[in-house]
Amino acid sequence: MLRSIVLLGGFFAFSAGSATAKVITEYPLLVGGSLPHRIAKGPDGNMWFTEQTGQRIGCISMAGAVAEFALPAGGNPIGIAAGPDGNMWFTESPGHRIGRIDAGGKIAEFSAGLSVASSPQEITAGPDGALWFTEDVQSADGSGGKIGRITTSGTIAEFPLPDGSGVLDGIASDSERIWFTLGFPANAIGSMDVRTHRVSVFALPDGSSFPQGIALGPDHNMWFTMPQDHRIGRITPDGKIATFAMPDQGDGTGSPSNIALGPDGAMWFTEFNQSRIGRITTAGTIAEFYDGISDGSSPDGIALGPDGNLWFTEYNGNRIGKLLKN
Repeated sequence: MLRSIVLLGGFFAFSAGSATAKVITEYPLLVGGSLPHRIAKGPDGNMWFTEQTGQRIGCISMAGAVAEFALPAGGNPIGIAAGPDGNMWFTESPGHRIGRIDAGGKIAEFSAGLSVASSPQEITAGPDGALWFTEDVQSADGSGGKIGRITTSGTIAEFPLPDGSGVLDGIASDSERIWFTLGFPANAIGSMDVRTHRVSVFALPDGSSFPQGIALGPDHNMWFTMPQDHRIGRITPDGKIATFAMPDQGDGTGSPSNIALGPDGAMWFTEFNQSRIGRITTAGTIAEFYDGISDGSSPDGIALGPDGNLWFTEYNGNRIGKLLKN
């Protein structure tokens, strides 16, 4: 399914045959009902993604060829990121494991050092040569979750967060710190120095914001999504926060999910509920579009590919999407 899209006055509009057109291509997965979730660029020149209920790790080439690899013991993979060792690393939330897969599909899993019911969520490569991940550990006494760290040899360490920190989700890094989103009850953005492990928590202006995805921008700020508040947020290295409201399209406004740096110096994000892709400049100007994305597909993960195009998962559509650069 191919449709062309051109940028007109800040928004994408349908066009047929324009020389400046952006083209979306959708690639169905081999196994149905797998719920593709997060996606990341691999060192092998392919895009790698998690299949949450399919209990597989998938790989798609720049030409759209799909391969899928079953996890040895299931595990519902969530987040995925490229490691400095040339492998892809992923989390298994209900399996309470961290996984590693090489370019040929060989999988190893690690659990030693993880707390019981750790529920690892998202994962990112840190500035220290290790992988860092969020743990959504929530106990009855109100204690917070944890930030986990795994070396490329599989050694795991955990760092508890302050009580009441909230539900952990997205994670990203800059040159010194790990940044992560904290949902209810904290509703904040957190950071941890990778050397001292000092934690800072920055409350969001709206107490019901429930931040989700987070990524480093070209302006050296972290950009994050606030799906329930229908906003995109920005936080500076010293903790100053600004938020930007989604345009009202008459359908409850957008619910941004995941976010990534695009090839044009802007941040691009998925809108899960509205099946749209959004773009926000570093000045805060937002554009949205949906032409070329199948209805009800629920775009979820998004990442810049080695080909300079944006690749995204379609959670309910059971597809991988590609948005061509100009």
